[in-house]
Amino acid sequence: MSAGRQRIAVLFDIDGTLINSGGAGARSWLLAFDELYGVPADIGEFTDTGMTDPEVGRKTFEAVLEREVGAWLGAAPALPVVVSGMITSRQGWLEVPYCACPAGSVELAHALGALTTRGGRRLHFVPGVSLLGGDGVPDVIRGEETQIIGEVGDLPGRHRHRMPKGCRVPEIVFELREHVRLRPGGALARIVGAEDIVTNSLHGQAIRDPGRRVVLEGWAADGTIEAISIEGARSFAIGVQWHAEYDAGNDPVSRALFRAFGEAARGRRARAGRVRRRRDTLAPRTVG
Repeated sequence: MSAGRQRIAVLFDIDGTLINSGGAGARSWLLAFDELYGVPADIGEFTDTGMTDPEVGRKTFEAVLEREVGAWLGAAPALPVVVSGMITSRQGWLEVPYCACPAGSVELAHALGALTTRGGRRLHFVPGVSLLGGDGVPDVIRGEETQIIGEVGDLPGRHRHRMPKGCRVPEIVFELREHVRLRPGGALARIVGAEDIVTNSLHGQAIRDPGRRVVLEGWAADGTIEAISIEGARSFAIGVQWHAEYDAGNDPVSRALFRAFGEAARGRRARAGRVRRRRDTLAPRTVG
């Protein structure tokens, strides 16, 4: 080593073995668990000094599992334990590779990850699913989206309809990126004057089985229903999945929607006024 130069080693340690940060590491762990998994986890309750980070994670996950559902499992020890969400990601308890869409219950079952806890519980980890977009970039989902497999059966190659993960910039969150095909000659197509539009559609749910009188007015490229109207409605009755309220003055589709809504509201008010005037005209009057 040349004169006047020295090596500096920076050590990061969350459990206090090498350095003491006054509890900052434990607080950051607590906040990270709450943000990623929605449960509080104080590593001071679950770990011992000297444990490595992966060991800390595994022991914390197991302790949180027992704290949250241990009583249920004690009452029904044969009940299978199936977990999903970020806990199956690289930052989670057990990383499970994504399944490619289209993926149904059979594909997910074959791709389940599994481990046995120190307490002897057998856990099954549900993988996320992915779809390679037209731009070559994969869309991926985990968590509540895969939990609905037992109800709907399959995820038929649908892409992500939710906001960009972790983004809070409105211009990016509400960017016009969803191409929607409208019913030719339908109520919505007549309002906006087009049959192909681009919207800022953001949602975590959609219509599967339309109800009686529900008319489908628009679909995303993956077939997800994006707009409806109500058959036989006496006035404006149109619903959309996108956020028409955002920057409506500059978006021609949203502007046309609100213009139609305003015209319908003014028409209803005018009709109500005529009815009141007619009622007043026909009402009996007392002559003194």
